[in-house]
Amino acid sequence: MKKLLLPVILVVLGLAVGAGGVFAASRVVGGGAAAAAKAAHIDDDELDRKPPQRHGIMLPLKERIVNLADPGNMRYLKATIVLELYEPGQKGELPKGEEYKKKQEELAKELRPQNYQIEDEITAVLTAKTTADLMGAEGKQKLKDELKDRLSKVIHEYRVLNVLFTDLIIQ
Repeated sequence: MKKLLLPVILVVLGLAVGAGGVFAASRVVGGGAAAAAKAAHIDDDELDRKPPQRHGIMLPLKERIVNLADPGNMRYLKATIVLELYEPGQKGELPKGEEYKKKQEELAKELRPQNYQIEDEITAVLTAKTTADLMGAEGKQKLKDELKDRLSKVIHEYRVLNVLFTDLIIQ
């Protein structure tokens, strides 16, 4: 009887670990449109009302070089950021070619009064970071999420879908 107890315990323990792994994997991978909507802070009703928009209008911002908050070291961050914005009045697919360029110019013109607030928020977030904060994919994702949250408060009429780095260099 004692000889069978150890293999049974190992099998039960293995099944428990396996079940935990499947549960964790399902939480990480998500559950389709509802999980994607939750990640994008969209409720189920809003998902049903609006046709899915694959992409927003890209708004490139100017390149910036800022000092990082590393104690004792002068470290710099060079960043070029592009904001992907959802336009509430957008119907159907995004325009293409020259129409898309025109839409970008209109968007930049509309947001011009808030430009200083946008620039200030970005500078405030970037200068508060240390080199250690920005290392690795997780640090960069946290930076994107923080910028997205802060800029969403400044840009009320457009929802910030994504923050993209076209350039991110630490020196």
